[in-house]
Amino acid sequence: MKIMIVDDESVARRLIKENLEMDFPEISFIESSNGHEALKLFSKLAPEIVISDINMPGMNGLRFLSETKKLDSDCRFIFITGRDDTDSAIQALKLGAFDYLRKPLEIEELSHVLKNVVKDFLLEKELHEKRIELENNLKELLQTEINLNRALKKEKEAGEMKTIFISTVSHEFKTPLTSIKTSAEVISNLTSGNEKCRKYLQFINSAVTRINELVEDVLCFGQAEEGLVEFNPSATFLPDFCNSLIEEISHGYKTRNIVFVAEPSCRKNFLLDKNLVGKILSNLIVNALNYSQSDTEVLLAISQTLTSSETFVTDDNSKDSFSESNNLYEKTYLKFSISDKGIGIPEDQRDLIFQPFFRASNAGKKKGTGLGLAIVKKAVECCGGRIDFESSENNGTTFNILIPTKECNNT
Repeated sequence: MKIMIVDDESVARRLIKENLEMDFPEISFIESSNGHEALKLFSKLAPEIVISDINMPGMNGLRFLSETKKLDSDCRFIFITGRDDTDSAIQALKLGAFDYLRKPLEIEELSHVLKNVVKDFLLEKELHEKRIELENNLKELLQTEINLNRALKKEKEAGEMKTIFISTVSHEFKTPLTSIKTSAEVISNLTSGNEKCRKYLQFINSAVTRINELVEDVLCFGQAEEGLVEFNPSATFLPDFCNSLIEEISHGYKTRNIVFVAEPSCRKNFLLDKNLVGKILSNLIVNALNYSQSDTEVLLAISQTLTSSETFVTDDNSKDSFSESNNLYEKTYLKFSISDKGIGIPEDQRDLIFQPFFRASNAGKKKGTGLGLAIVKKAVECCGGRIDFESSENNGTTFNILIPTKECNNT
């Protein structure tokens, strides 16, 4: 680090330099006797800090500061002014000076101010380096997102997700996402109260969240396609499970109302795969929130039945798995219904909504990958269940999921 001392009095310059060299042995000091000479040295040597008298013949300290601003410098200025020269001190601060001291100069006071300036400079330098690192990571991540979308398009056209692609997504995207999130947290701590940085970090966090959701959807669907999803049922107390899930979702939809209704027979423990059922319900509830008006409610209703006599439209594979689960769980079923008053599903596209990457024509610019319902269907099938829906365009949609289970003790 370099500090320039500018004063037309050589004794004053020498006194300042000799005393500060004892307190700051790691810093190089540059001397100048007037503003014109100082400006030439400043352009050549680029000091980080300047200690300057204000009243000097020729180019005074204030003009010297103004000229350095034209060089796009972020140098910190400490001015020394006469005891009664308040106007010059105020003008210096308006021009961007860090601080000012009055004559007669106290070296101890100057040393204290200089320590604060050095601390501020080093903090700003660290922040700048972190910001550059974050910007580079963000550029890399955005390019990665472009590459991922291109790869997704090719996979969509090919109609298959390869295991190697899933592995690549996991390793190539998770690491930079974590790095960017960590860097953003560091910068957030360093810039507390800085509105410009806060908005910048909001953009970064939004980008990270969007890409992370995309990666999670791809991984989840890919694992299901490859048969890598395991079915692990455990004792689940339905009211607590559903309320916890709704609370988690509500953090991102603070102005929305999610209504939960459960029949008395459902207020007990059942054998369920919490991970799979959680994916099913969260995807459907979030969809309901995203595709309905902000002043309408979303309803999650649960009931229990001992038969599967209700009409469900399924494919042959889900019928087979459902039949196996019937034998396992002795024909006890839970019915989950998620209802909204949203845009509905166009009638001529209802046979397509569970296909991967499909988005209904009335989805507009709503965010989404087109994988959510495909993931839901795979998860329902892994549970040995069935899924169907009722929809009326512009009047809302209700998804019904029937999952085989049995009551159990919380052990």
